[in-house]
Amino acid sequence: METNNNIHPQDPTTNQEKLILSQQKIQEKIQEIKQQQQTNLDNNNNCENNLSSIAISRKDKIKGIIAMIFIVYGIHLLFVPVVYIIWTKIIVEQNPYYLAMFIIQQVYQFKFCKKQNWFLDLGLIQCAQKYFSNFSVIKEEEIPKKKALIGCHPHGVIAFGVQLNTIDQLQIKAYLASRVILSMPISGMILRWAGIESVDAQNMKSHFKQGNSVAFLPGGFEEATLTSYNEPRVFIKSRKGFVKYALQYGYKVFPMYIFGENKLYYTFDYFLNFRMFLNKLKIPGILFLSKLGLMPDNNIHLHPVIGKGIQFPQIENPSKQQIAEYHQIYINELQNLYNRYKQKFNETQDLAVY
Repeated sequence: METNNNIHPQDPTTNQEKLILSQQKIQEKIQEIKQQQQTNLDNNNNCENNLSSIAISRKDKIKGIIAMIFIVYGIHLLFVPVVYIIWTKIIVEQNPYYLAMFIIQQVYQFKFCKKQNWFLDLGLIQCAQKYFSNFSVIKEEEIPKKKALIGCHPHGVIAFGVQLNTIDQLQIKAYLASRVILSMPISGMILRWAGIESVDAQNMKSHFKQGNSVAFLPGGFEEATLTSYNEPRVFIKSRKGFVKYALQYGYKVFPMYIFGENKLYYTFDYFLNFRMFLNKLKIPGILFLSKLGLMPDNNIHLHPVIGKGIQFPQIENPSKQQIAEYHQIYINELQNLYNRYKQKFNETQDLAVY
């Protein structure tokens, strides 16, 4: 009888490997079931958390609306009724009581008024951040408490992106703003309570001598006038004074761009040359309106982004060439900052530099 040499007895090693593979598959299946159960549990928890977030957000939204109404009408537009009272009660009627109150208020505003912690502790600014559908602050590096200068762009209509960053959040000594804004009766007083000071050369040098970290809006009224809903713009080409001071005191300069600032209002873009001429007379040449009237559009996402600092060398008497060189470096870094984040924040246009 012939023996079939192709038939071999079953290899016990092969059986053992099959058993191990079978056990591994069982373990994988058990793990898969556990993961599915955990996913279902997480989904249930997320549903509960989302419901609670919606409730909290609605409450915060109401606080945000109240805070924003105060900022717009109780600070920035308060000068309108105040000027009316000055005209009717002091100039026309020559009422001595109103005149006395006005003099006392003006002396306090210009001589004694300064940052008030009790005002900052009210949480008004933090509440106003929640007015917008999305508000976040991005810092590419921490701001040092000493010898840092933050250049904020764009100014926008009312510079909300700057105002909604508290002094404590940025760890700076003060915001520096136009003397015209700070001179408005009552409004200027409240702004001083918030830690906003004059951007004049004397005050800026005083802070630099002490090594204080400060923030300011280099573009000023001109950048506000340039504000366009249809195009991101900054006004910086002729602004070199801050570069000179930063070089003299060896400051680290941080460019800051606020995405969404130019979208808060629809703007009138015509007669730009005439409106820029008004700026020379210290008159803001800007016309604006949103779907909410004088309130900013709350559906806009507002994202201030502070780029990496540019360390300026300390040069006691910088030459015009050195000032121009570091001024261009600042402009380049501002443009680079914008380009790094424009896709993230759905900006499709290049930054227009004036």
